[in-house]
Amino acid sequence: MNKLTLLFSGKRGGGITDLTNIINGFIGNKHTQTRLSVITLRRFSHLEELCSKNNISYSYTTAECNNIIKEFCVNIIFILTITKNIFFAKNIIFTMTHPNLLFLPLYRLISFFTNCRLYYIRHNPTGFRHVTNSLKNILIVLTDYIASMFSHRLLFFSRNVLQCFEQSLYKDKLYYIGFGINSFNKIPSTPCSPSAQTFIFFGRCLPYKGLDILIEALNLINDRSLNLIVASNSIPMEYINKLSKLKDKHTIDIFNEWLDDDRLDILFKKSSCAILPYRAISQSGPVLTSMGYNIPIIASNLAGVKEYLTDLEDSLLFISEDPASLKEKILLFNDSADIQNKLRKGIISTAKKFSWKNVSINIENLTTDD
Repeated sequence: MNKLTLLFSGKRGGGITDLTNIINGFIGNKHTQTRLSVITLRRFSHLEELCSKNNISYSYTTAECNNIIKEFCVNIIFILTITKNIFFAKNIIFTMTHPNLLFLPLYRLISFFTNCRLYYIRHNPTGFRHVTNSLKNILIVLTDYIASMFSHRLLFFSRNVLQCFEQSLYKDKLYYIGFGINSFNKIPSTPCSPSAQTFIFFGRCLPYKGLDILIEALNLINDRSLNLIVASNSIPMEYINKLSKLKDKHTIDIFNEWLDDDRLDILFKKSSCAILPYRAISQSGPVLTSMGYNIPIIASNLAGVKEYLTDLEDSLLFISEDPASLKEKILLFNDSADIQNKLRKGIISTAKKFSWKNVSINIENLTTDD
């Protein structure tokens, strides 16, 4: 029996969604020979329930972490927990970047004596902007580098990101595990098709997400009114003001806050098309989430987007950082029932190519063979 431990130090966001999906992938693989264990720094009740129902070991360090002193203390305990597990676990996957992974050189040294294999899921290329805060971003970039350097293997959801490292120091330890579709609740059995076309922009408002490009494109549309949902957080006040002015022409619902899964589920079920005007991309949770809800996508024509989507089959791709090009694609989708129907059928077909069960099989093959 292959033994595998999944570790997660974060508190919310795409990382916990990916972890949950990986676990579900193993649960859905009835032929798996892997005995799974899951360890998180914080308690996640949905993981506790999921693991309990499927005879998977689950443990956490704290149920609540509401001040900086406790944050420091529970991270020390979590680091000690990881250290202990290196003595007993056969394979450990660090599923997300976190400052406590600065201790990975120590973990690698200990693993030399225990034969435990350490795997790290690398999400982004070098220099990628993770968060708005500059100091925190420097720390995360440093952590990313150290974890990549000292892990036995680097795992990738995206071939596009993997290719960024093919000429790097890590070139001999790269491994593609694939990606699966995502939803925040039960995936709809039929495409979402609201009576009025409703576009959704989703994701934390970092500069590379291109919300300003979408705002400029909407400013170019004066002859009709569109429906738009902006489900984000940390939106700069400058963008809030511009979106508010656009409400004179368009119907825009703005959510500038962290939204839980239930609320996001409701918003995606109200939407008929996602708009992702990225300047840059690694792997994209919003792309796979839109697929999960069977809604077509309007996105920048970046290589990392074209890894998942095909123009005029399941999506409309516009010239990156070109608001006029984005405007054309928005109006093409909004005004053409034939395009809407074609892309809805296409996104359903595309979604079938992405499976968390296949991700679990790829992980199992690697950890069994190494």
